[in-house]
Amino acid sequence: TVAYDSEKAALDEYAPLIASLNRAPSVKMRALLLAVSRLNPQGMTLELVSASPAEDGLRCRIEGVINARDYSGAQALYDRMIASVDGAGGLTLASHALTLSDMKFFVEADYR
Repeated sequence: TVAYDSEKAALDEYAPLIASLNRAPSVKMRALLLAVSRLNPQGMTLELVSASPAEDGLRCRIEGVINARDYSGAQALYDRMIASVDGAGGLTLASHALTLSDMKFFVEADYR
């Protein structure tokens, strides 16, 4: 029926997330989420926080927008976020980038 197909399509959006959660050991996932909660996103709007299985652990990706009035303010907020990865416990920075033209950033970190 149309109602069933509509409901199934809405739920299918969550299938990749559920599949990755099912593949990851729950203890590591809880510990990763705790480490991510220790990051310093002050002055930022986080748009995506995702986790996927990686070598011997999990890879976390965070995407967002920096809410700053100028480029130097954006860079300072971004640098603080990157520095907070080291202090988050268990996270190792894998890659990161800031695009000043639209103030968007991403951070990828491994949790083992």
